[in-house]
Amino acid sequence: MNKLAIALGAGLITAIAVTAVVAVQARRGVDNPVQKRSYGPGNEVFAFNKVPDGKGGPAADCVVCHSLSRNGPMRAAPTLAGIVGAPKARSQWFAYSLALRKKGGVWSEDELDKFLANPSGFVPGTSKVLPPIKDPARRKALIAYLKTLQG
Repeated sequence: MNKLAIALGAGLITAIAVTAVVAVQARRGVDNPVQKRSYGPGNEVFAFNKVPDGKGGPAADCVVCHSLSRNGPMRAAPTLAGIVGAPKARSQWFAYSLALRKKGGVWSEDELDKFLANPSGFVPGTSKVLPPIKDPARRKALIAYLKTLQG
């Protein structure tokens, strides 16, 4: 196994573990202070709060992995602030799947809707691990909310 594969595997395991811890803490209502640590060559700061911004709203399932503010804490996946109209695979620090990087283009409302409805159908080979959002009204509400995060 080459060093790159080992590094990518370790990064994925770390992201999964961090996501699980954040989700469990949020569900249990654990009252922990914000914990910060730097990560990666850009020294991005990752912060894990008791209850992420957006919990309980249209993006409640998203905030386990994504921040909702442009300058908010980095989480296991890139921020969703400004996602509507943004290039796909835009974050420089996140290890997107090769399939999403090759997809290209921007996240239009229509493309977000198709992706949220069936991530692996819209981008075969995607690394998105959450289940599809089958309800069109729920997807529409989520996309409308994401549009407000243009800040």
